[in-house]
Amino acid sequence: KVYLTFDCGYENGYTERVLDVLENHDITAVFFMTGHYIDSAGKIILRMKEDGHVIGNHSNKHKNITTLSEEEIKREIKELEDKYTKLTNSNIDPFYRPPEGQFDSKSLAVVKKLGYTTLFWSLAYQDWNHSNSTEFVLKEVSKNIHNGAIILMHTVSEANALALEKVIIDLKQDGYVFGNVYDLLGNI
Repeated sequence: KVYLTFDCGYENGYTERVLDVLENHDITAVFFMTGHYIDSAGKIILRMKEDGHVIGNHSNKHKNITTLSEEEIKREIKELEDKYTKLTNSNIDPFYRPPEGQFDSKSLAVVKKLGYTTLFWSLAYQDWNHSNSTEFVLKEVSKNIHNGAIILMHTVSEANALALEKVIIDLKQDGYVFGNVYDLLGNI
């Protein structure tokens, strides 16, 4: 089993293609939002929600939370929640991904107190690099895939958008199924 997760900091024109591929394969993914993304790509977020994807909190301004006070961490998370609720009239899903993967014991405790499960990744590559090719994406995923993988991708990458269909097909052919991160809550 593997899990697809996407970090969304800004819209670069590729997210709808990603959503089309996921819809065609009936896969639920997690999309971690920043405040900028909610402010600028509301229509796409509404589609994500309508398509049944999980929407997680990636903080309002994508700050390194290890450098923030407890109150500043709370504000970053709450501001993002408020933007999401205003856009969708619903609560954001209880998953948090710290910007740049930066964390410490204080930030993890604050996030947990706010009702979130921090969800990292176990498979990542420099997919945000706009010069990557689809072949690069396919190679990186195939050489690092493992059972239980939480795959991190960014929606700003054309290579990710173009390679996603083949990634899914290849993984299915190798016997993988795509899970929903809510299934992990009892194991985290």
